[in-house]
Amino acid sequence: MSVEEKVRRIRRSKVLIGILLTIVSVVGIGFFYMSSTYQTVFSKGTRINGIDVSGMTVEQAERTVCSSAKDYQITLNFREDKTETIFGREIDYQYVNEYDVQEILDEQNSILWFWNRDNQDYHLQGEYSIDKLKKVVNQFPEMDRKNMVKPKDAAPVYEDGTFAIAPEVQGTTLKKKAAISYVGGALKECKESLDMEEMYQSPKVYSDDMTLNNQILNLNDLVGVKITYNLPNGSQEVLDGTKLVKWLSKDKHGNYVKKKAVWDKHMKQFVSKLANKVNTISKPRKFKTTKGKKITLAPSPYYGWKIDEEKELERLAKELKKRKDVERKPVYASKEVASLKNNYGFGKTYVEVDLTKQHLWVYVKGKKKLETDVVSGKNDPKHKTPAGAFTAYDKRQNKILRGERRNGRYEYETKVSYWIRLTPTGVGLHDASWRPRFGGNIWVAGGSHGCINLPASAAAQIYQLVSNGDPVIVYY
Repeated sequence: MSVEEKVRRIRRSKVLIGILLTIVSVVGIGFFYMSSTYQTVFSKGTRINGIDVSGMTVEQAERTVCSSAKDYQITLNFREDKTETIFGREIDYQYVNEYDVQEILDEQNSILWFWNRDNQDYHLQGEYSIDKLKKVVNQFPEMDRKNMVKPKDAAPVYEDGTFAIAPEVQGTTLKKKAAISYVGGALKECKESLDMEEMYQSPKVYSDDMTLNNQILNLNDLVGVKITYNLPNGSQEVLDGTKLVKWLSKDKHGNYVKKKAVWDKHMKQFVSKLANKVNTISKPRKFKTTKGKKITLAPSPYYGWKIDEEKELERLAKELKKRKDVERKPVYASKEVASLKNNYGFGKTYVEVDLTKQHLWVYVKGKKKLETDVVSGKNDPKHKTPAGAFTAYDKRQNKILRGERRNGRYEYETKVSYWIRLTPTGVGLHDASWRPRFGGNIWVAGGSHGCINLPASAAAQIYQLVSNGDPVIVYY
């Protein structure tokens, strides 16, 4: 290599070194300039409370961010897709002091500024007036107790003859105090949206609760039966699981159990209430007289519906034990001949006696077959003929009527040809051949011992027209 060539190479090397040193110097100066710059301003992509503060100083960022507090708002999401918005200006909302902004800048690595990533999000803590917040939130319709639906536990329900689970209802009842505190926490964190789901009261029992599901199995085994009573007025009384479940007890685990003493007590009460609802005997009742007048008859224990509670109780116990659905009538000790709509329960065949007019009518299938004057019991407390509704029974011919027995002798003994009993105490209809006249006011002073005396010819006809079980209506 010649001397000239060596000189040229040395010169080129010096030039390259110079260029390299220049580049390094420029880069170094630029690097240190940028490092120095990012000690006082925010790097690219830095956001505070959603606001881009890239290239801003602390003062600029604080002024920009804090001035935006007046535009802050948060949306509360309630159930049923309802939303409410709180505006910062309503609650004196603001961001806390500048030191928080300075701390964000201090977190930046100014030396490694070129490693800082875009989209760095920071949040300042919010402040507000708690009193104004309460006022705003409490004005929301979702916070009004009147609009809230209470949560409901899953529970047994009786449907189509069997017990099932009625699912829980979540409702819309909010825990008001906790809800305001919850919203306050979101405001401090400067959140823009808040789901209020956690602030609702919840049911205590859900459909998948094992205890509840075991109860359903137990209930269907214990009270899965339906007894339907057809009542005289055309209505029905139904005894099913909805009532029977109340006859059960619960053990210490909350399961339904059948305790005999408790069960039997409820069963007896049910039959008693049913009887009280159905029985018409010994109660005032209506009647339309021959003259077309509607009257109220005196209570009488001799005619009307009456459930035989003892026998009904026995039958019901057997049916519940078999657990088979049944539709039937109650067990009666006494019945009426017709429905309430049919002449107030007296039907079309009956005897009517007006004691004030001392007159009697016999109706058969709605047609008047006979009428006659009568003489009833003497008008004194001992002999006065009782009024009310009665049933004809114990029909006899050639009956000997006897009074009270005193000193070995009867007060009286009288033979009659035709006898129809009305009461167990001896009041009835019979002929009185010894009387020359009937009707008028004879009964007041010269009446019978309590029976209704009939002319002989009328008594014979009445005996043929009236059957055991026919109603006899007596009134004054």
